[in-house]
Amino acid sequence: PEVTARITRESARMLAVAACATGDAEALARLGPLVASREPSFAGAGGRRDALTRLLGRCSRR
Repeated sequence: PEVTARITRESARMLAVAACATGDAEALARLGPLVASREPSFAGAGGRRDALTRLLGRCSRR
């Protein structure tokens, strides 16, 4: 099956939640640039992108 933008966004969100919960700084560091790059999966998904950016910010301050 084709990997859609929706699946990519949800996978990134789930990875962020898991990385935050486990303290996986390496995974969090990989996600930051992906979200900030305005990768096509996040185009038109401003609210989801912003929510993920806030989650990454909260986790990095721990």
